[in-house]
Amino acid sequence: MLKLTQKHWLAALLLALFAALAAWESLHASASYDEPVFIATGYYQLKTQDFSLNPTHPPLNNQLSALPLLLMKPQPTFPYDNPDCAARKHWECTEAFVSANKERFGQILLLSRVPHIILGALLGLLIFMWASQLYGNKAGLLGLALYSFSPVFLSFTGLALYNNILALFVLLTAYTFWQYTKTGSLKPLVLTGVFFGFALATEFAAILLLPIFAIHAARKLRFGLQNCLLLAALIAAPAFVVLLASYGFQFSTLPESVPTHYSDYVSEKVYPNLGNLPVVGKPALHIVEKVPIPFASFWSGFAWQYVQTKGDYKANFFAGKIYHGASLGLGLAYFFLNILFKTPIPLIILFAAGLYALWKGREKIKASGEWILLLLPLVFLLFAISSGRNTGPNHILPLYAAIIIIASKAATLKNAKGSRLLKAGTILLLAWYVTGTLSAAPHFTSYFNELIPAEKSYKMFSDSSNDIGTELKHLATYLKGKEIGKVKLSYFGSVNPSLYGISYDYLASPRFQAWIPNPSLGGEPVSEACGPSSGIIAVSITNINGVHLTNRSCYEWLEPHRPIAHIGSSIMVYNIP
Repeated sequence: MLKLTQKHWLAALLLALFAALAAWESLHASASYDEPVFIATGYYQLKTQDFSLNPTHPPLNNQLSALPLLLMKPQPTFPYDNPDCAARKHWECTEAFVSANKERFGQILLLSRVPHIILGALLGLLIFMWASQLYGNKAGLLGLALYSFSPVFLSFTGLALYNNILALFVLLTAYTFWQYTKTGSLKPLVLTGVFFGFALATEFAAILLLPIFAIHAARKLRFGLQNCLLLAALIAAPAFVVLLASYGFQFSTLPESVPTHYSDYVSEKVYPNLGNLPVVGKPALHIVEKVPIPFASFWSGFAWQYVQTKGDYKANFFAGKIYHGASLGLGLAYFFLNILFKTPIPLIILFAAGLYALWKGREKIKASGEWILLLLPLVFLLFAISSGRNTGPNHILPLYAAIIIIASKAATLKNAKGSRLLKAGTILLLAWYVTGTLSAAPHFTSYFNELIPAEKSYKMFSDSSNDIGTELKHLATYLKGKEIGKVKLSYFGSVNPSLYGISYDYLASPRFQAWIPNPSLGGEPVSEACGPSSGIIAVSITNINGVHLTNRSCYEWLEPHRPIAHIGSSIMVYNIP
């Protein structure tokens, strides 16, 4: 029988606090931009085993989010009682799903977030275990404390988004692979493949784990190519089975996995480039068009995400400027400053101390397997910097998990003359860390450290760093408290603000939002009707910056005015005479 020690009770307390904080955010946050489409898509997939509604993300997150809904039996009854769902138009289908369930959408949203809080706690447990095994019990508890009060993880764990699930399965894959490198046994290697499959079934970015496997294989080449191929097979085989099961054992051609309204884009962009490849072009095109392949929706979704990442159509905002596409210089500056400002200063200090401890024991890094922890954040950061999606910390959560484990190594630092001073310094840093996080609660997304005021952050960033559409509940509370019956509203989000009891006059918002009057979903850009207005006005910071508006200067007229309230860090409220 397992004997519970003081270490275990402290770990349980920290995990309970983390779950409570994530639940606090979940109860107070309105629907983030992507949650409704993930939930609706997941419910559709669970009911139909059809993955063509929204193949732009793998299905695991969607289905985990929608799993509690099977007990509620929401409307509509998929697949074909709504023409937009039948046509596989995922945003229009989502709007129909939300509208059909508007009376209990809040309940649907809360239930869909429960699996994420549970898995978030499991991620904390994994960080505790790995840090303890590497650096001892004190380091394990330090790492868990840093995770439990991490504003970055708390920002997304209480929401039905894939980010924390991806971080969990990426870290599980790295952890079991680390165990294999230490023991050389078969079990952790097979588990590596299993968790790699789950990671791929969560998000395509999990493919970034391959360099870690490849580097280890290159180190083992001296034992023969045959052993390296066996290693690859023992990882690939279980990953293949998990991914195939996640897609309902789907075998089809790629064109069959692409929604009809994407077919023209695929024909214009993908097929010509593929067919023009030297030597292999025509055979490859034939395979793509005619040959059934396993989990075809995964490959078509992966291709779509690759186009999104490398394409130049996605608007990004950084330091007061809107730009498109990838730029190595911009990416480097963006992520350096984003990590600098979104990471609590105490964690930065402890991470630096952990790196120092690693440097002191650098001759042991190879034997200890800590190179995996160093490589994991590096790979994700390099990918993020080189991509065209500078959209906030949610895309690099595995990096933060590795940073926390490395920071926990600071607990191993010793100084014979100043051990008490080191201990006191760590306690003070933890107190600073916890206080800073709790001061932002329950608006964890709005957290910025002392280097930049949260209410001024929109001049530097306008993305998941500070605006994912989750402040409608708080706006409704503010308006009710001030006895404001109606507001003029420009909102960046995917659900109608009236769901939260907000009475509003519509102001120009991005035209691709399905709830707005006469939306333009995937069509030609339509210039918004903009201009000065008066009265009580609330505007999302993404719209203030014009990031997704055709008329980028739509709200420049607000610049001379001071807001009377900041709702989190994402909605500004003005009283214009």
